[in-house]
Amino acid sequence: LLGEQYRSYSAITLSPCELLVVDAVDLHALMVDEPELGLLLMRNTASVLSRRLRLMNLRLMNVLRSRFL
Repeated sequence: LLGEQYRSYSAITLSPCELLVVDAVDLHALMVDEPELGLLLMRNTASVLSRRLRLMNLRLMNVLRSRFL
């Protein structure tokens, strides 16, 4: 979604499911055709990234506190 670098992913599901792989070109076309879906994807992505950044900040602060206190 956010870069041109390849990355591997893994997932565990609670029930059988089918996954759909969407490349960047198809994703962009889908977001143009369905702007509400695009907005939802971007909001969810921003939410996940924000949560991860806050968690990393907390971890960093804990490491710094333990080293300098």
